[in-house]
Amino acid sequence: MSRRRARSYSSDEEEGGHSRKRRRTTDVVDIEDRLESLITRVGEKSTSSLESNLEGLASVLEADLSNYKQKILKILCSCVIYMPEKMTVYTTLVGLLNARQYNAGGEFVELLVRNLKEALKTNEFENARLMVRFLADLVNCHVIVASSLLSMFDSFIEVTLDDNIPQVRSDWYVYAVMSALPWAARELFEKKEVEFERLLHSIESYISKRQKIHLPALQVWSSNEQHPQEEYLDCLWAQLCNMQGQKWMEKQILRPYLAFDGILSEALQHTLPQIIPPSHHDEAVYPLPSVIFRMFDYTDVPEGPVLPGMTSGPVLPDMTSGPVLPGMTSGPVLPDMTSGPVLPGMTSGPVLPGMTSGPVLPGSHAIERYLIEDQVTHILRSNQQERKDCAAALLSFPVKNKIPINYAIVEVLFGQLFQLPRSPYMEIFYGSLLIELCKLQPGSMPQVLAQATEMLYERITTMNTACIERLVNWFSYHLSNFQFRWSWDDWKECLALDPLLPKPKFIQEVLQRCMRVMMDNDTPIYVINTWIKNVESYNYLGQRYSTRDKTKTRRFKEESRPDGQHSPSTATSSRVTLEHAWRDKSTTHWKPYERKRPRRRPVRRWRDELDDFWKGTIWQWIAQDGQMWKQHAENFAQPRDTMAAQ
Repeated sequence: MSRRRARSYSSDEEEGGHSRKRRRTTDVVDIEDRLESLITRVGEKSTSSLESNLEGLASVLEADLSNYKQKILKILCSCVIYMPEKMTVYTTLVGLLNARQYNAGGEFVELLVRNLKEALKTNEFENARLMVRFLADLVNCHVIVASSLLSMFDSFIEVTLDDNIPQVRSDWYVYAVMSALPWAARELFEKKEVEFERLLHSIESYISKRQKIHLPALQVWSSNEQHPQEEYLDCLWAQLCNMQGQKWMEKQILRPYLAFDGILSEALQHTLPQIIPPSHHDEAVYPLPSVIFRMFDYTDVPEGPVLPGMTSGPVLPDMTSGPVLPGMTSGPVLPDMTSGPVLPGMTSGPVLPGMTSGPVLPGSHAIERYLIEDQVTHILRSNQQERKDCAAALLSFPVKNKIPINYAIVEVLFGQLFQLPRSPYMEIFYGSLLIELCKLQPGSMPQVLAQATEMLYERITTMNTACIERLVNWFSYHLSNFQFRWSWDDWKECLALDPLLPKPKFIQEVLQRCMRVMMDNDTPIYVINTWIKNVESYNYLGQRYSTRDKTKTRRFKEESRPDGQHSPSTATSSRVTLEHAWRDKSTTHWKPYERKRPRRRPVRRWRDELDDFWKGTIWQWIAQDGQMWKQHAENFAQPRDTMAAQ
């Protein structure tokens, strides 16, 4: 009895030990999940300020560093890559942790540098560029010594001096340095002016001597009449030069670490270890060069009322005071402007003609333009799998009240859609995302998209052929989701042009694709009738559409009911009729089997026709020889073409 009891007691203790282990493991997982949630959600909308949230989160992480240091550092390194839009938030958080625990800040820097070296070896260049930018911003948080950052930049620029390497390798390392300068240039200029000027001189020397034979092949338009099509490094260098003229100041980057300058400035700083770029090998695939796509400038943004939080533009010359300076929310008001109705959401009366109001789109060579486009690009990269989340993230842009964000979003989306030689993502992604944006902002986004379409149509004469095809695919897909509504009367001047010119050809291709979509979907009959009238007014399909097809289309109209409804049998015949009327069919005409098909085996099968044609020959063997099969294909189809014509 005693042995039995002892054995039972020991088994109970073992079961209790396993349960305690499971409970302990579950508790650890719950704490790690809570830490990950706190870190990834910082910077989102909250009732408290961002500074208070950062300070509270730093206190929580400081208390858990002793037990979960590796997990916390790993989460922060992941946020560097997957949440670049909140980069300055996380650099501030790292700065606060470094000020409280110097060793934790040093371990984070070592881990990030180790990930950077690994990304360079494995050709993950976009992730590496984000890490370089993060390290540059850590200088502002007094985590990294400015001289060590300049040493890393110099090692990157020295890659341009190597022999027997492709230009794309040198371009990327120079671009990685240039793309990080908007964040760290001010600090480097104040602390290490001489070394920083030497770095800029090296970049300028490389930009001036690099070859640009690829530029014509990557341009969307063959003419630069409207907007210059600059190479991406040339455009970024011009923007940096403009920023240098403004003493390295910008108005776009959110810098929460300025509120903790007193705390961060007292912290000890770390020195970056030596980072030597890996040697070139033939299997390395570097990012291709690109051309900066420009479609809008400040004159294309329509005038409108000044919304709360927006910065108004210059005032009229006859006003009593000078122009409105940046940062002012309003300007002097004339006596006549105080009267008049005030629309909902407006803070003042009607705007006089010629007065620019509302947010202003930054210029082509303004560094703010690059920062906006870069952040929109990061949002697309992070949310490319979910169009709804991507649209919501784009419309919740941090400083959307200071810029016309809809114009910036549309320009970046079309720039990626027309990017040569291929788009970064599938074409359907851009079409579905634009539809989602129109649904979320029905009062403004459709107008911007319509304006962009008109501008692209006016410049289609000089557009690349591959880009025209992508525009046709997108426009027809977009129309199919909005009941094929468009102001076709504005394009009627193309009726007098040669059908082979770009504008008529574009309309022809759009109409054909829209009709194919109508065949595949359950489109209402009145919509199809409207389209038939629109297409018949454009005589571009005259060569494709014979008298016989026109008779079928006319019969389809007569069979349609006035109320837009028809019987199922009529719908089937109408669908087949329209398919023959609008699709280019070079094969024989197909006549539907109008009677009900019997359940038994057909009297004559398709194999019987092949047996009769080959007259006893085993045609399955001949079918394996593609060359011989093609030679007899025309002879096999000729009798059937004759029967169909009769």
